[in-house]
Amino acid sequence: MAYSSEVGNVNVEILKEKLNVDRKGAEVVFQNEDLFIISPSIQNGSNWFDLRITNLERYYYSGKKGLLLLRHNKHFLIADLNDFSVQLMKKEDMRTTSTGGEHWKFNILVMQDFYTVYNHNNRNLLYNMKYSEAGSLKKEVEKLLRSIKPFKSFSEDDGNNCIKKYDLIDIDNSRMINHINVFLKSKGFYYYEDNIKNLYLTLRTKPFVIISGISGTGKTKIVQLFAEAIGATEENNQFKLIPVRPDWSDSSELLGYTDIKGDFVKGPLTEMLEHAHQNPKKPHFVLLDEMNLARVEYYFSDVLSVMESRKRVDGQITSSTLITVEEESLTIPGNLYIIGTVNMDETTHPFSKKVLDRANTIEFNEIKLMNFGSITNSETVEPVPVSNEVLESSFIHLIDAFASHEKLIRDVSEKLEKINEYLIPIHAQVGYRVRDEICFYMAHNEEGGQLLSPDDAMDFCIMQKILPRIGGMEAVVRPVLNNLKEELSSYPRCTKKIEEMLGRLDVDGFTSFWIS
Repeated sequence: MAYSSEVGNVNVEILKEKLNVDRKGAEVVFQNEDLFIISPSIQNGSNWFDLRITNLERYYYSGKKGLLLLRHNKHFLIADLNDFSVQLMKKEDMRTTSTGGEHWKFNILVMQDFYTVYNHNNRNLLYNMKYSEAGSLKKEVEKLLRSIKPFKSFSEDDGNNCIKKYDLIDIDNSRMINHINVFLKSKGFYYYEDNIKNLYLTLRTKPFVIISGISGTGKTKIVQLFAEAIGATEENNQFKLIPVRPDWSDSSELLGYTDIKGDFVKGPLTEMLEHAHQNPKKPHFVLLDEMNLARVEYYFSDVLSVMESRKRVDGQITSSTLITVEEESLTIPGNLYIIGTVNMDETTHPFSKKVLDRANTIEFNEIKLMNFGSITNSETVEPVPVSNEVLESSFIHLIDAFASHEKLIRDVSEKLEKINEYLIPIHAQVGYRVRDEICFYMAHNEEGGQLLSPDDAMDFCIMQKILPRIGGMEAVVRPVLNNLKEELSSYPRCTKKIEEMLGRLDVDGFTSFWIS
């Protein structure tokens, strides 16, 4: 029994000829305007195949009639995809691997007159498949399609408990992180999973993030692919990359300006604000590429100030007016996330404490040049559009989190009080804003089922909110760094960064978070 790529190519031609469907994205997905087919290969001549949850979700979002179609020797096995998923694809029987993500594995029993498929993890779940030879495939498919309906909506009451759509409020955060991780690998990029978890938690904490690191480490790419994995692309206007230019001296390049005719020309950020307001359930991402080529305080100060006015009105996050366009006041909505990438060299500008105080600074300097697993083992993984509810912050003010996370907040505040004692000599103490945002990060991590251990989460927070504030000359900074190194010895990321800063102090007599 042969199941080679050659046979797979024959399947493509047969499906195109007989059913008028084309392969779309994933190797096993075929579609036309009305029909969605998942057609996985039967593996290794051993009568098993698997179905990925991401492909099943694509079917749910398509609103089309769905078929499962398998080729076994000369026979094509056919099933109503929705009915098959209800009967055999239970959440508790799902499998997870590093390369395949979440999926179900099935085996085929070959009888004299029929085929039966059973769930590999639960052999009590059986499904009898219809079958046809290639010559009568179209006729059998048309007959089956007359008895099934397009998938139009999803309800947990319909018996289909194999999947929770990502736009439900009670999404499993770890499952979404796993999807993003597998998606990144499928594109040939490798990032540590903890860094992906950290980016997710950071965006939930506050929708303004700075990503720093040496050139070529994938700062821009991780933002693009993170957004794409959850359905935000330039094509659907949920993602916009804005290259920052060195000559920006005010907000007009971002927000817009009035031309010599008196007409207002919208800037790219204003266009995204409008689209985000028109689509409040969808997350939108703005990537300011190399944002410190110009002085951030000059062109971004209006956005920074308005961002601090965020509040919740009628259950929705909003802000003060950022700009008025055609008598319409535009605020910063809760579904807009702004990420800036930065390099630190002779062509760029440093950040003021005003900027650092309002952002989380994520450093990407970890490189694994010999990691080819994400290339050699990757398979096509499709984006899964998500609701903004999975990213939107649960907290705006500390009082929002205090009742449900009082012990956590007190523990974090006590730790920050101790750190502040060491920061007094360089006037770098953290205030209420930083305390609140660290508490929000820790609370979101706790609510998400401990995506990170408490120590790892706190390690990221101190690394991103406190260490970027530290810099100066030998006499003042060295005692501060030495004290912090001892105080933060249980946090490996912070310890490593402090050692780098001390090393630079030894060489130059001056150090900064941005110099390593």
